[in-house]
Amino acid sequence: MVSADSYRAMTTPASLADGTKTRYASRPPDFQPPRAAGHSHGGGISGFPSEVDYYPDSGLSVVVPLNTAGPVGPGELARDIADVVSAK
Repeated sequence: MVSADSYRAMTTPASLADGTKTRYASRPPDFQPPRAAGHSHGGGISGFPSEVDYYPDSGLSVVVPLNTAGPVGPGELARDIADVVSAK
């Protein structure tokens, strides 16, 4: 779907001003949510999972920070929220 150069640019970790490599590449992965194409990035540390989903067609952003791990993760919650908001 993308050229080899584009894929390499998307997956190559960024460098800080001092040359230190980060753990993140230039952009989040695409996903296919129920209502529109978007971008998503999840994260977390020690019981604090989170998700940020962006739907460029509608301009909708959904941010879900949790302070506990449970049966439903932040990614699923974010997409459920987007589904409800998009249905209105």
